[in-house]
Amino acid sequence: MGGVPEHFNLPWHLANATGSFHRVGTDLDWRDQKSGTGQMMAALQAGELDIAVALTDGTIKAIAEGNPSKIVRLYTTSPLQWGVHTAAAGAIDHETDITADHRFAISRFGSGSNLMAYVLADRLGLTLHPEESFVIVGTLDGARTALLAGDADVFLWDRFMTSPLVTAGDFICADVQPTPWPSFAIAVRDDVLAERADEVKAVLDVAATWAKTFEGLPVTEAASAVSKHHHLDPAIAADWFSVTSWAGGEAIDPIVIDDAMATLVGLGVLAEAVPVTKIIADLPG
Repeated sequence: MGGVPEHFNLPWHLANATGSFHRVGTDLDWRDQKSGTGQMMAALQAGELDIAVALTDGTIKAIAEGNPSKIVRLYTTSPLQWGVHTAAAGAIDHETDITADHRFAISRFGSGSNLMAYVLADRLGLTLHPEESFVIVGTLDGARTALLAGDADVFLWDRFMTSPLVTAGDFICADVQPTPWPSFAIAVRDDVLAERADEVKAVLDVAATWAKTFEGLPVTEAASAVSKHHHLDPAIAADWFSVTSWAGGEAIDPIVIDDAMATLVGLGVLAEAVPVTKIIADLPG
């Protein structure tokens, strides 16, 4: 099982720590994926992960382009709040200062930071070019190094996770670009679905129950847990919690996937749409 080491995935860790997956017959081996969705899609392709909690857009793109996996559920139903970050000592103070000549730091091609750069550029009326507009930095630490050194100019990442860098005076958050779709989906490798669909469903049902339980906590309690596990300021954790909602294990509405895929095609980051049945799969029961 793979996912980013961020606050969204805290319900998985709480469930694992209490033995909830073991009680339904699975010992879950969670593997942090610091480079994000592109890393997870490559790990699914290579058979290094069975399941991934990844950004919806990057997962759709990867599967449409041949990744042998399917989206079986949404994980969150709210959009991700992508901060548009620049170096605090740089020349960009607001997103309207960004031009087509500026370089975007991305974790890797096909990642959320890559795809959301296109979403932002489209809104700003800019044209990006893969060979000129992007600098691969791998992780959040890599982005910090690149922006402070002037090797890249703009970096899109979850604004809550980057808040310590803003507070420290390394970054400024010039604006916020929400995703036009629910932010996180759960993808499962095709061969795992074919051989272990019942086990996958049991695991995901546990995760959904823990996520909805977490969502129902008082804000102060949830913020305290996030602050403890992810070292965020409690006020920032509370702000994040107030704008985040999780799915409850319900079936995916195909229209959500079709609409996201159409946006990716319109942005030019996906060559063509494919039938939604090639992207999603139902779990038993």
